[in-house]
Amino acid sequence: MEKIEQALDLCGLTLTEDLVLNVLKRHHSDWRPAYVFFNWVCRKERGGSGYSPGSDVYNVILDILGKSQRFEEVIQVLDEMSKRKGLVNEETYGILLNRFAAAHMVEEAIGIFNKRKEVRIGE
Repeated sequence: MEKIEQALDLCGLTLTEDLVLNVLKRHHSDWRPAYVFFNWVCRKERGGSGYSPGSDVYNVILDILGKSQRFEEVIQVLDEMSKRKGLVNEETYGILLNRFAAAHMVEEAIGIFNKRKEVRIGE
């Protein structure tokens, strides 16, 4: 993974929401490259790249990880998302509910639903 990140650094990409979304969607069925790219984008942001991923990027990576049943990573991304105001939205909760329910993780899905009610999304 380190080699991939080094190669990405050498590309000199100008990160935009469209570029990041296109790369993630291209890897929608393979969580690992999508997650490596997402983490690289987040590190670039902390390094002062000037680009900050929006809700759509976070929601796409949550969906990719959830579809692959990578729930530890889902929780990490959700925690990071929650630290930033305005990123968690109705679509975020829909993705989480669908992915936990599809994995027969009923208690987790109920917890997500209750969390959504607590933060009053959609009201």
